[in-house]
Amino acid sequence: MKVYFYSILIAKTNFMQVVRYNNVVIRYVAAFIAATYSVLHGRFHQLSLALVSPGFYFAFTVSLLVALLVISAVHHITIVLDTFYGWRKEFWARALLQICLGIFAPAFVDFVVIAVYFLTRGQNIFYNGYITGELPIVLIMLFLLNCYYCLHYMLLTSKSKKPKQIESDPLPEGSLQGLYRGHSYYYKVAKDVLYFYYDRKNVRFVTKEGKEFPLNATISNLAAMYAKDGFCQVSRGLLINCRIIQGYSSGIRGNTLVISIMQEYKNVVPNFGQDHFLVTKKYIDSFKKQYTQYMAASK
Repeated sequence: MKVYFYSILIAKTNFMQVVRYNNVVIRYVAAFIAATYSVLHGRFHQLSLALVSPGFYFAFTVSLLVALLVISAVHHITIVLDTFYGWRKEFWARALLQICLGIFAPAFVDFVVIAVYFLTRGQNIFYNGYITGELPIVLIMLFLLNCYYCLHYMLLTSKSKKPKQIESDPLPEGSLQGLYRGHSYYYKVAKDVLYFYYDRKNVRFVTKEGKEFPLNATISNLAAMYAKDGFCQVSRGLLINCRIIQGYSSGIRGNTLVISIMQEYKNVVPNFGQDHFLVTKKYIDSFKKQYTQYMAASK
């Protein structure tokens, strides 16, 4: 369900505002630190005793799972807000939404889960010191986490961080070659390129190894250029290689098609959902025609 939601989200926004944080390790480390602090808050001097106590590991596991849940919620909420309310264009509206959905909402989830946990242990969360002791710490940690995402967004969308355009034109027929960040490359489009997509004023292409390169071209021009190589345009911002498509089915209300990606390529397309891309209404007929022709020719 989450993958399907992200596919719809991306199709609606034409890949213009999606920011990739690539911070899985940071999230896990943050969850570990938060869980450790939560369990040992005010009792760090008893660490040696805690390490030999089974109760400590049970409490730590619960705290870690809650921390992962909360941090994951903040991460996905932030991605959705990035799509509709960029920090640079709508700062105050975004700040208000980030505070409500990125701090108070996760804090409420944390409160409910911890309340249930204490209830199973015969404790009342209103009288055991959690509200005055640990809840403020949770709010502070959530505030810092959201500050991190704000700063990270600013860095990732900074003009100084934009990739330089590839120094290659015109594009060789059936291939891509150029120079990027001091390294030259050469790819056969039909064999090596999985898809082209539009991302924050840049067109980029993704190879079968998962590498990405910016390209000085437009999706429409690339669609015309590489149609004979088996590429279909499925939305204003996405051009996909038919050979990585396993099949497709009707989307919501029949005005979209949901594309299934072959298993061997799913680890290369995590940013747009490991299972599905969407064909928007405008491109359904042309996609079906091209894909049918490709399948007939490949038999």
